[in-house]
Amino acid sequence: MALEAAICTFVIISAYNYGHLAGAMWAVVSAVLVLQPAFDQSFATALIRVVANLLGAAVGSFITVSHGHSTEDICVALAVVIIVGERLRLDKGLRSACASVVIVMMSTESSVLHRGVERASSVALGCAVALILQLIMQPIVSRLDHVFTGEDVAD
Repeated sequence: MALEAAICTFVIISAYNYGHLAGAMWAVVSAVLVLQPAFDQSFATALIRVVANLLGAAVGSFITVSHGHSTEDICVALAVVIIVGERLRLDKGLRSACASVVIVMMSTESSVLHRGVERASSVALGCAVALILQLIMQPIVSRLDHVFTGEDVAD
């Protein structure tokens, strides 16, 4: 997983730099967080992370646009995200959803809608890169494991 995390980091930062895009940090963090020993585990983690971040970004953006971004507004947004997240059974993604609310509502670098889209798209891209890389690497790593353990490799 360490090699996969390093490759994901390199690919994501290179792509973001090439495209002069903001949000590489969120994409890298997402890629590293979703990498699990097995692809199905990574896929489930990525799906939860993407949905949770979409929820957090959407609620944070909506409350900021419709009401504001005071301390009380942020607390209301967090409560809404937790209630909705629990209803959607996103228990493992609630921290990400809450973090997304705070990031979207407290940052002042750009418009709230821009921050929400940047956060959600970066998380989705980071997860996608990690999953694609894991699909590519898993057969290679499996073959190497067989070579180093002396087991026959089925073709």
